[in-house]
Amino acid sequence: MSRMDKLVNCFYKRPNAVTRLFCFPWAGGGSLFYAQWGRLLDESIEVCSIRLPGRESRHSEPFSPSMDQIVDEVAAILLPQLQEKSFAFFGHSFGSFTSFATAVRLKEKYGLEPVHLFVSGAAAPHVSLRVHSHTVDLLQKFLQLKILPMPLTGDVSALCAWISASYVQMDETVADISAACEYTLCTGVKPLTPGKSQTLNNQIQYITVSLSKGCHTAVS
Repeated sequence: MSRMDKLVNCFYKRPNAVTRLFCFPWAGGGSLFYAQWGRLLDESIEVCSIRLPGRESRHSEPFSPSMDQIVDEVAAILLPQLQEKSFAFFGHSFGSFTSFATAVRLKEKYGLEPVHLFVSGAAAPHVSLRVHSHTVDLLQKFLQLKILPMPLTGDVSALCAWISASYVQMDETVADISAACEYTLCTGVKPLTPGKSQTLNNQIQYITVSLSKGCHTAVS
């Protein structure tokens, strides 16, 4: 299996498509859900779903311990395809951070940028608190069961460091949350130039409402 086939799942290949849409999964998610979006979009768009290490056909690989490692792999492997034709990114929750970070890296290093960046279910990258309320509730239950050795006092960095040290090899969800928690936007580079094309917007909003079953509609 090639590096591209390991990273990208594409159920509906469209070599004559005008644009490729790359979808980044939520914490712990695989590629199968978003790969199905291809049947809902017209022939001008090819949907490519990202498959990260530690899940599906890559289950034997260790989880990526940091956002930098995820972005390094995605950017390097996708580069040939991104140089062929226009592309867009979609990410939900943890995928919002990975898609944003990848877009920033591509613009900084290669001068490439997506025609549109769709994100949902996540705070802006400059916001320090990355642990969603439902995640905190779950960790509080762990604390009650004495699984966590420290109280949750709002020190997100300390919490994430403990998660990374203790649980990163046990569950892909926790590994992804750890990577998101440690990600810091340390550049002034914006992933999109104002005024870029938004031709995919209506189609993406439609499929997120139709398929996500309660997820927020994607917004640019």
